[in-house]
Amino acid sequence: MIRWFKSLFAWRTIRQMGVYAYQQNAVTGKRRAVRLTMGCHSPIDENWLATGEWSEGRRPPPPSALRPAPRMGF
Repeated sequence: MIRWFKSLFAWRTIRQMGVYAYQQNAVTGKRRAVRLTMGCHSPIDENWLATGEWSEGRRPPPPSALRPAPRMGF
């Protein structure tokens, strides 16, 4: 029960690309893509959602090049 409650607030943004923020749950290990803007199109990296490996040509930039993604949650 406690683990389930912790998992509700354990989503961490791994990277932001296009109109999606890619997040992973620190407790359960599940991954998701959260749409940040409407009206634009960007393909989802389904390979990362399934396996955790970035698709070829869609590797994330180094952490120093990333700006902080907006916090998603409650």
